[in-house]
Amino acid sequence: MPASFPRFIASLGQHGDGRNTFAAVSHLRQMLGREPRFSDLNERKLSRLLCELSASDRKSRTVLRYQKALMAICVAAHKAGRIKRLPELPVIPQPTATESLTSEQLSLLFAAARHTKGYSGSVPLSAFLPALFALTLDTSASLNTLMRAEQDRFDGRLGVLKLDGQTHRLQPNTIEALKAVVRFREDRLLPWPFDGQRPPYSRLYRTIREVAHQADIGRRVQIIRALRRTDAVAIQQIDQFVQFTPRSGSSRRRSTPRPQRYYRLQPLSDERTLMNVFSRSFERLQLVDAAEASAEKYKCVINRFSWYLASEATLENLTDDTLQEFFAWLKAAGRSNATINGYRACLLALWRHAWRKRMLDELPHDVPKLREPKRLPKAWSLTEFERILTAAGKQPGEVAGISSSQWWRSLLLVAFDTGLRISALLQTRVADLDVEAGVLFIAAEHQKQDADQVFALHADTRSLIALTAPFDREWLFPWPHGMRELRECYREILKTSGLPHGKKDLFHKLRRTSGTYLARATDAATAQSHLGHSSMAVTARSYLDPRMLNRVQAAMVMERPRLLEATP
Repeated sequence: MPASFPRFIASLGQHGDGRNTFAAVSHLRQMLGREPRFSDLNERKLSRLLCELSASDRKSRTVLRYQKALMAICVAAHKAGRIKRLPELPVIPQPTATESLTSEQLSLLFAAARHTKGYSGSVPLSAFLPALFALTLDTSASLNTLMRAEQDRFDGRLGVLKLDGQTHRLQPNTIEALKAVVRFREDRLLPWPFDGQRPPYSRLYRTIREVAHQADIGRRVQIIRALRRTDAVAIQQIDQFVQFTPRSGSSRRRSTPRPQRYYRLQPLSDERTLMNVFSRSFERLQLVDAAEASAEKYKCVINRFSWYLASEATLENLTDDTLQEFFAWLKAAGRSNATINGYRACLLALWRHAWRKRMLDELPHDVPKLREPKRLPKAWSLTEFERILTAAGKQPGEVAGISSSQWWRSLLLVAFDTGLRISALLQTRVADLDVEAGVLFIAAEHQKQDADQVFALHADTRSLIALTAPFDREWLFPWPHGMRELRECYREILKTSGLPHGKKDLFHKLRRTSGTYLARATDAATAQSHLGHSSMAVTARSYLDPRMLNRVQAAMVMERPRLLEATP
């Protein structure tokens, strides 16, 4: 038998619902301000705990779980002879289940569904959603079961539907709703191509919530569950001629607003959709050597374009007016001009590729680029970089068997001497380091500009690298984790040094610092070659901090007017 209350709880949590048991004991410990004892398992203290939990913002079902866990503890303690009698705990109200819908709510729900614009494949949503709601109400089947049903499982002449081995005899209104769907000759009874015909059907649930909002049904009501709990006879009481006025606004805050108008597209072949053109042709031919993130960016743009169109985006949607309206919609949603220009570049690249492959007859004519504000590049000053090195030298622990302080300081100094990108530094091998000559060779395969480079390292940098015993390993800077963890560690170093640690203050700022101080010591052309840029405009616009350069300032060389004393 356990000798103490904590051991008793630990042994009880191994056999029962340990999570709720430990959580309930933790709340009891917080209320008492000390470790609980067996003597605390009485009606007064446990009732007080449950009342405090009920008065807080916790849901009733959560408090009910804690009550069951506390009662299980009391029962086990009573059986073990630790308490004399079981306490009588207060009754916690049971959480209310999802209510069924009334005939008035059903009438408004179906009216809102009939007013919904857009398409699901070739089926209009104004026919798709009433059929889905009617089937759910009539059969009480789950959403996944209904979405998997094939169209040949419905017999309109007999009015029956076979689902998972069961034959449902449908009511007349349900039959009429299904006949409006099956005339489009789809493979599935309820086609929904946007989520790949598999759970979780996120866009379908979002559409259903919008319909519920338009019907003025509570936001917390789950429509599919409420329909399954409603009596199927209620479908005969729906008013088909109810006066319906769509509500303004949205049921929840969206990252991008619902477009004001929808394109009524004719059903086309899947080969004409932008996603298929991208995966079958563009990605295979144009993105052979590109990073995986580039392909994901194109897919994200195509999906956002499809959401705006309320249908799968096709080659026929690539018109000047459609793209400009899409960009205006993104602008109204709060997207920056730089983000919209990125969307524009992806869609125009797909458009030109389709034209070269004779899929389209015209090229884009009038899709102007949005103006972007020109920001001055910012680099670290030497004083700030010294603070970063000091904070890096205080890092505890190890990185791949190397002291963290030595690993970080040598990495930062190599980045300062070479101006390399962090991806190239992590792919550098120890064999690329010539100790006698004091130079570092970087292969073209690891460079964005696809060119070999050789950098001379300072004596301080070489001495720090030597402290890490580099010739006992393959990589110069081994990192056992991902890039996200590396950025987070570097961000913590910047926080420790008391410097800005935003998205633009990470490793690429070291590259700007290296280029800026080299241009300050020599000239901009040397910095351009050092950074591996093909154009001086890129170096001057995005990498050289004008605050650090020895440029002539107008206020320092112009003649100044005399300041005359003001007469009272």
